Amino acid sequence: MEYACRNGFQAVTHIGNDGALPFPIPGIRSFPLVNTDPIGLRSATDRERYKQFSLRLTPDQRRVEQPKGAAVEVQYMLKLPKRVIRLNPKVSALPQHQRRIA
Repeated sequence: MEYACRNGFQAVTHIGNDGALPFPIPGIRSFPLVNTDPIGLRSATDRERYKQFSLRLTPDQRRVEQPKGAAVEVQYMLKLPKRVIRLNPKVSALPQHQRRIA
């Protein structure tokens, strides 16, 4: 849960036993999480926010991740919509021939 919280998720504590639920079977405790700001990621740590924005801008990349201390090389090949985040909405709203000037 610590890794999810560093990435902007927050525990939903008003359900279950202070957020703990017996799911998918009674012997396993699960914790529901919610991310109320998946675009801006304001509740994520600065380091994790940077890494997520990096993936949005360059969805095909290789890097070393360390979620629990052990280094793991990961190849990301994300398939994202054409534009996940508008970097400058004023410019993208302009007709194509005016975008160079803005």
